[in-house]
Amino acid sequence: MAGWVRRASDRGSVIPTARLLLPAALAIAGACSRQAEVDPEPANPDENESWVRSTCESETPVSERWPRYQLGRVSIAVPPEYRAGARLPHSITFRRGTAEMRFLLERELDTGFNVYYGPGTISCDAEYGGHATRVWAWQGRGQFRTMAQWQGLNDPDLRPLVTAIIRATRLRDAVLLRRALHTVTVLPVSGP
Repeated sequence: MAGWVRRASDRGSVIPTARLLLPAALAIAGACSRQAEVDPEPANPDENESWVRSTCESETPVSERWPRYQLGRVSIAVPPEYRAGARLPHSITFRRGTAEMRFLLERELDTGFNVYYGPGTISCDAEYGGHATRVWAWQGRGQFRTMAQWQGLNDPDLRPLVTAIIRATRLRDAVLLRRALHTVTVLPVSGP
């Protein structure tokens, strides 16, 4: 009876082996694909430190094919593999696997990021998207984080401060999402 399995509890009943193996194979394949998506990249201290040190450098990413999103008077282009989640009135969140970027409008400056990450945090005044930007970056414990803030970028709105917060477990995601920050533009005020 090759290809058939007899269950001890069902005297006389026979079940095809394929019916037993297919669900197990699908479960294993699904677990493997999910695991591959969330596992962090192997640590390379030189590349990780280089990413942190490059925080204050200006970039001009090739973003013509990236979808552009608007929040208030501000627009940002994001690589297409990062999906925009539910939009709230003052924020958009982009995700891919364990990587996330929150793009939000705020009323006042928040400096909690720098205090929270402490040693090893790089912070500077830089130019992202051609606009004065305060940037913080940190990596450690399997995480890459960046926060960028543009004061007054969304003027004359009641929420003039624009903040972007990036959290990623893979260096590739951290690099791509921070490149997106260099695509920030301000739309003209419409009407009187």
